[in-house]
Amino acid sequence: MRFVDLVHYHPWQGKLGSPWRGCWALMRTGLRQVFRRKGYWFLLSLALLNFLLFFAVIYLSTQLPVAFQRFVSRERILQILDFSAVPDEEGRNGYVVFIQRQSIVVMVLLAFCGSLLVGSDFQRGVLPFYLSRSISRFHYIISKLLTVSLLIWIVTIFPAFVLFIEYGIFSDTYDYWWENRALIGGILGYGVVLGGTLSIVLVTISAYLQRMAPIAIIWSSVFFLLRIISRILVSETENRFWYLLDPWKNIRYVGMRFFGPLQSAEDAELAPYAATIILTVSLLLLIALWRRVRAVEVVQ
Repeated sequence: MRFVDLVHYHPWQGKLGSPWRGCWALMRTGLRQVFRRKGYWFLLSLALLNFLLFFAVIYLSTQLPVAFQRFVSRERILQILDFSAVPDEEGRNGYVVFIQRQSIVVMVLLAFCGSLLVGSDFQRGVLPFYLSRSISRFHYIISKLLTVSLLIWIVTIFPAFVLFIEYGIFSDTYDYWWENRALIGGILGYGVVLGGTLSIVLVTISAYLQRMAPIAIIWSSVFFLLRIISRILVSETENRFWYLLDPWKNIRYVGMRFFGPLQSAEDAELAPYAATIILTVSLLLLIALWRRVRAVEVVQ
């Protein structure tokens, strides 16, 4: 019997693309989903307001006329935001201060993004469709981690680089960039620690809880409640090791190492423990995430 191909079906004859192109497609789709929601634009606007405040203060301090410098100095203006263009005696600088002040917006933004970016894939059965293509489980996890990290960097790291460029442009000399080039590596390193840690936690929580309400509750408990508990314990026991319960403190201890040796003896003592905690928790969460994604049945 002769079969007539009425739909003109034929197998793919071309060259298959790399699975990493699938990662880029998933990242692009995830970011598009986020930016379509007006609520997320509101949170991004709040982050932008803080950035514009830093931008305006830097511009005002660098462009302050000589006549007014008799009444208020450049350093005095920068102290309004606790901004330091160069690392101080403790190794802190204004760019780290800016990133840390964005933490509240980052926490709220990610609390509502988890269900949209990850939870919906499990809840609506989209993940088997992805995995039935040339995208493996490994590439799916990487794409989600990079998507969340990119959202974090849009609010923190990218604006910090803009502030760094702005200060160099409006300074008296362009030597500021060369003399403080180590800040570039420090900002990048801090961004990797911040984005990597938060993305692993969020993607894993979202893969298991899936819905927005439980994700937001657990996420807030981890990054807000633990901070309060750690401060209470430190205040009652006068033992700074309780700060290691605070994820934001651990990220700060590890991230500040990229700017150079920690000048504070107490911070230098806690930094190795913070790095161990971040690596251990991240590894356990990645194992849990892999088991969750591997449990999804796929028909090839």
